[in-house]
Amino acid sequence: MVVRATRATHQAPAEATSAQPRAAGGKHSSSTVADDGEVVGAGIGCHTMVMLSPKHRGDVRGTTQMGGEGVQWVGAAPFVDVPHFTQNLGDGTFHHSGSLAVRAAVAAGLNVTYKIFFNGTVAMTGGQHVEGEMTVPAAVRSLAAEGVARIVVTSDDTSRYEGVGLPANTTVRDRSEMIAVQRELAAVPGVVSVTYNIATKPPSTIEVV
Repeated sequence: MVVRATRATHQAPAEATSAQPRAAGGKHSSSTVADDGEVVGAGIGCHTMVMLSPKHRGDVRGTTQMGGEGVQWVGAAPFVDVPHFTQNLGDGTFHHSGSLAVRAAVAAGLNVTYKIFFNGTVAMTGGQHVEGEMTVPAAVRSLAAEGVARIVVTSDDTSRYEGVGLPANTTVRDRSEMIAVQRELAAVPGVVSVTYNIATKPPSTIEVV
């Protein structure tokens, strides 16, 4: 018996369209903007796209494994004439492993600004829920507990933080002041953090920093 295989004829696939979310830290977001001379470390997340579109994103130097953001400066800092580094870090990575990198940076006595982008979703893989997520105030308190010297929360709507308990070394600024905030933090010795908040949810729920 001879069995003949026949090729099925398929209709042309319909074009799929979708609105692409602009995650905090993405190349379209003002959160990744930095002075041209600022040495910036990339990492794993939406903010990795600064390596594809580096204009006005600082002097982007390499990337790390997920959760290792900032640790590369521990080895590099003693051998380069750079007084301060900036490290991009997404909230998903911060929650599951990046917080340990912040702790390591504090222990090593680095002068580094962590730019933490909170959006409450793992946007790079489809918008999944961030496991173990903290609110912005809770995340800020954890940073202060780790020994971060100064923390600034930037937001499109600073009024959402009125009456919210934050550590004494934490201030809330409008997102339009992002560059000015980064310049100020670069002059502060030790590990500092600017958290970028664009979420629409109130501080009692997860937000974006």
